[in-house]
Amino acid sequence: LIHIGSLRDALRWGCTVPLLFNAMLVSSMFAMRHNTLGTIAVFRNIAPLFTLAIERVFRVPIEVDGPTIASLLTIVLGVGIYHAASIQFSRVGLTAIGVNIVFAVLERILQRYLLAQEPVDLSKPGMMLLNNAVGIAINGVLLVAFGEAWSAGAADGEPPA
Repeated sequence: LIHIGSLRDALRWGCTVPLLFNAMLVSSMFAMRHNTLGTIAVFRNIAPLFTLAIERVFRVPIEVDGPTIASLLTIVLGVGIYHAASIQFSRVGLTAIGVNIVFAVLERILQRYLLAQEPVDLSKPGMMLLNNAVGIAINGVLLVAFGEAWSAGAADGEPPA
């Protein structure tokens, strides 16, 4: 059942989380153009460490201990070993990954804040509705603006005749 408690809560969620999520998606696609998948996988697995550090700085009540940090570092090490042969660096690629990680971390921290710290009165289906409604509008504009709408089904990327 879709429940949206107030317009204020709908706007708090709908004007923030979907925007950051779409920024993360777009920056991810840009990063994919300039990096190997292995490079992106390794660096994106570092993002939870940044999230923990930021939450710690802002005194978000979260329990972090040595084993948690060790397990996250083990994941990064494992992904790094798995993708070691395909990791390649470029200035543009690393910048794109960095921007993508910033958007991902901000989006997760904002979601946590709106769900746990200053909760919005929205059901999960309500959040999904807002995420998808705002997201489809943003992505529709971006698809047309960058000419991607025409290349979706064409192998050559040209608009249909």
